[in-house]
Amino acid sequence: MFVGAFHDRGHAPAAPVIMESEDGLRWRTIARVPTDNRGPAYAGDPTLMRWRDQWWLTHQYSSVGRTRFTLRSSPDLRSWSKVTEVDPQVPGTVEVYPGTWARNEDGSVHTDPRDGRPRLFLSLTTGDIGLGPFVLHELRPLEDEMTAWSAAIPVPGGFPANVIDPWVQRRGNTWFCWYKANDWGQEVIEVAASDRLAGPWHSYRSGDWAGWGRRCEAPCLVRLPGDRWRIYLQRYRRHTAGVWCSESTDGWETWSRLVPLVADLDRDDHLSHGDVLYLPER
Repeated sequence: MFVGAFHDRGHAPAAPVIMESEDGLRWRTIARVPTDNRGPAYAGDPTLMRWRDQWWLTHQYSSVGRTRFTLRSSPDLRSWSKVTEVDPQVPGTVEVYPGTWARNEDGSVHTDPRDGRPRLFLSLTTGDIGLGPFVLHELRPLEDEMTAWSAAIPVPGGFPANVIDPWVQRRGNTWFCWYKANDWGQEVIEVAASDRLAGPWHSYRSGDWAGWGRRCEAPCLVRLPGDRWRIYLQRYRRHTAGVWCSESTDGWETWSRLVPLVADLDRDDHLSHGDVLYLPER
């Protein structure tokens, strides 16, 4: 079974939807997440993880606008409660894009051995709304209820100047950060690597190395049985073209042709920015 958090661009304003799928290709909605966003009301780019017998969801923006993101929790993926609105505490921030929780190789959330809590990676800008440059940052909850958070700190390493949608994944003894290089005309999925989650990071794959083309964002990786890996990503032109996926069976060296997901929304291209978990026990 697969579960995922997406947002529905066909729903005004765009808001997170929780979905499930037997094969990770055909998806059905199990819950819509109500929000109280203002300025803008848009609540996109959701992240999803399981920790301490709760589901946790982040999404863009908050009741005070673009400079914070919202954290919600659920016991069952269907009923969601607001936990807090997180201020990254970086002076001059004008827009925050929540990114991803650091993941172990099996897809479970990674917890810091110092305090047993997860770590979140995100992008924020002190430049221009929507344009950036967006800089990768890391922050962490200061208690298990996740109502109090550290200040965000920049992620060290050889990243482009404008980066969004990080996906931090361990494979073997190495950490990999998949991200969208956000400069106009580039907009491809690149990868950095490090032997420590704290960095420093170095470039591992750059440009259109996997053949997915340009105008892609929001990478999300899932390890499947048989040492298969699947990546989900969003494609767009002038508008979103929906969420697509591709697979690798040779340790990320080569990838299959992208195929679009099918969803029970008004149109498949309304499906946007997927954060997917594979749950073999469900």
